[in-house]
Amino acid sequence: MPTRNRLQKRFSLPLRLAAAGYRIFHRIRTSLQGKGIVKSETAVAPSVRVGGLSIGCGGTLWLTSWLLGWAVHRGKFPIVATKAHHIWQSDLPRVVETSDTPKSIGMDKYLLSSYRPETKIIIGSTVSRAAAAARDRFSADMVFLHDDFSGRTPKAQANLAILDVRDLAEDWNIVFPAGWFRETVESLHRADAIMLYISELEFKARQTLIRKRLEQFKKPVFSFSIRAWRLRRGAFGEPAADLNEEPYLLVASEQDDDMAFNAATELLGLRPRMRYVVPQHHIFNKQQFEFLHREATRLRCKHIVCTPGQAIGLVDHIETPHVWSLEPHVTFGPRLHSKITFPQWWDIAWGYSDILGSPSNDTDC
Repeated sequence: MPTRNRLQKRFSLPLRLAAAGYRIFHRIRTSLQGKGIVKSETAVAPSVRVGGLSIGCGGTLWLTSWLLGWAVHRGKFPIVATKAHHIWQSDLPRVVETSDTPKSIGMDKYLLSSYRPETKIIIGSTVSRAAAAARDRFSADMVFLHDDFSGRTPKAQANLAILDVRDLAEDWNIVFPAGWFRETVESLHRADAIMLYISELEFKARQTLIRKRLEQFKKPVFSFSIRAWRLRRGAFGEPAADLNEEPYLLVASEQDDDMAFNAATELLGLRPRMRYVVPQHHIFNKQQFEFLHREATRLRCKHIVCTPGQAIGLVDHIETPHVWSLEPHVTFGPRLHSKITFPQWWDIAWGYSDILGSPSNDTDC
């Protein structure tokens, strides 16, 4: 989640008044749905709603990717229903094709389709319309409602709410437009589990704050993070184990910056000489290409290491230094209110024993 910007802080009072109206709207909607006045459609296939409580929350892509891998491991045919990158697209709902680009469908959808080519991803003007299209077109075993925790329709059999480390800090429970929360933290009572996108070290350092924020909801809290097990040239090119201890620059989105720093440092055995952080869904321009080339030359770096989305944006525009992407995998860490790991908890939630075994705590995206 991005931190509050200058305008949000400068116009805090009027924006908080607008946010109060936004909260009232959500409470009325929840009340009407609870009384059955506003009906919530039920999906034909079991559905999982997964997404951040805040706009731009980190970790949603990685958790959805892990869940898809779990479903395939269990012999299921999963489908992802998600919202369009540009709601004015005229061809919605539509299925993601191999010819699609990050610009046409959005980086999250593009990366999901690259990591999980065996699954279908359907894009609609809303997640509920995408889910309806999935129901009409395919016989899915499971439907994952991607980045849609605040949605209400269709009804889901499981709800996973994601928070990142910024959500727990000073902007806690400040609803849009005054902050970035989509709705108040009371919505966490709807969650079956709270997924905290945070490293193991950060979890231990902030454990007091985590307990203060989340113990009131009496829900299992599972932390997860990404690590890197190798590099790839560009975004999806030839793999490499490391850079032979040669210096590098690190480029990452603000949602994954700390994770990428830890992953790169652990994998390569040294810290980057410079960290360049960009907003989520950032499109690089000519000036930034020139800046990165100039800084790499100044710092004598032959390599730029990126998170996958940023590598896609750079690889066709920078020949030297070499562009590499971290190949991520999801790992689950410390937890609260649960004696078992998330993979074990998730298996039990869907009625599985240990016959097939669970995907491990370290699973490739």
